[in-house]
Amino acid sequence: MNRSAWWKYVWVWLVPAALVLVNGLWLLALRSAVLGRGAEAVAQLKQKEAHVKELERMVRELSETQKRLAQLQEELTRLREQEMGPMRQRLVPFLQEVVLRAQKVGLFPERISYSARKDSKSGLVHFTATYELTGSYEQLRRYMAELEAIPQFVVIERLGLRGEGSAQSTDISLQMVVGTYFSDWDQALLTQLGAQEASSASE
Repeated sequence: MNRSAWWKYVWVWLVPAALVLVNGLWLLALRSAVLGRGAEAVAQLKQKEAHVKELERMVRELSETQKRLAQLQEELTRLREQEMGPMRQRLVPFLQEVVLRAQKVGLFPERISYSARKDSKSGLVHFTATYELTGSYEQLRRYMAELEAIPQFVVIERLGLRGEGSAQSTDISLQMVVGTYFSDWDQALLTQLGAQEASSASE
């Protein structure tokens, strides 16, 4: 068949060829679109999985924080009720412990004075007992250990040591301040003890 015959019937083969080409391009575009959507879906899935893991981690941390908070609240309640309870319930037992434990190791507190002040920051009452003890180093050391064993909340706030000044004596004079805290202020009880009221503090 010569060239003129090909051109004479060009519409016969050109139209099908064009359709095949168009279909091929359409299929190629469809495949690319499908692959693109698949890759996008995979990326979104990974992103969502990462978000889920992050949320799960945050939930675990929140749960642990809530548990720690509950424990701290329980400890705070116990501390306020048992170790820093009302003055009328704890003050006399506190002073008895301080004196009796000194006597237990052969020491006798002298020149005792009391002071109390309100702590405006915590809402508690800070109470201190100031007194002097005279005895051997071993007695004083044992007394420190006895104070630390008191079940109530006790703070050794200040102490000073000095020799008695006699070459024949090995006794030591100890001036100390022991403190504790109460949940309330009992003016009648403080008046009975002759306690001095110090200025309120915010620390």
